[in-house]
Amino acid sequence: MTDVVAPCAACFARLRTAMYEANEDPEIAGQISEAIDKPLPKSVNVLHPLEIFCNREGVAKAVTRQLPELKVVCYYGCLLTRPSKVMQFNECEYPMAMDELLRSLGIATLDWSYKTDCCGGALAMTRTDVVLKLTHDILEEAKAVGANSIAVACPLCHVNLDTRQVEVEKEYGAQYGLPIFYFTQLMGLVLGVDPNKLGLQKHFVSADELLSGVCKG
Repeated sequence: MTDVVAPCAACFARLRTAMYEANEDPEIAGQISEAIDKPLPKSVNVLHPLEIFCNREGVAKAVTRQLPELKVVCYYGCLLTRPSKVMQFNECEYPMAMDELLRSLGIATLDWSYKTDCCGGALAMTRTDVVLKLTHDILEEAKAVGANSIAVACPLCHVNLDTRQVEVEKEYGAQYGLPIFYFTQLMGLVLGVDPNKLGLQKHFVSADELLSGVCKG
């Protein structure tokens, strides 16, 4: 095994950090080897799915469905790109990997300044007030730039922005109604996958109205 794919941003960050520290410090590498009772592989490539799809030629040729109604902001969260020397993922402060992937598939993405701000995922159970504030800021900015949906690359970010959206609206007297998509769901839609097979019906913020043409077709 030379490649490990981690769709969870937190898992991706910890695995890549572990490999970085093991490569930098022989003592840590030895401790890991002792813990797993086998030699640590000399080189393990830890990948996020975004890195795989962004380097895959021919994906755009497989598009069978257009989604002109979508105006998406891509939210990367705080774990995929930081610290930059460890993650080595696209650009640290203003990543474009997800934007470029979705744009190549015909999905319009908007520029905005909250791409890598924290949603408070680590505080989900202990400081709900902080999570609501951070999530509110993200939703507010997305709405301000004209987005009608948000694409994410982290399951926990999806949970915060989707399941807490109604709570945020109540707390701040706002109205967002922004569907939150994991980026592979958007890929599935334009590649012709049945929407019912993409888990969209399980979202707390419904995408039915936004995708009415797709769901009917």
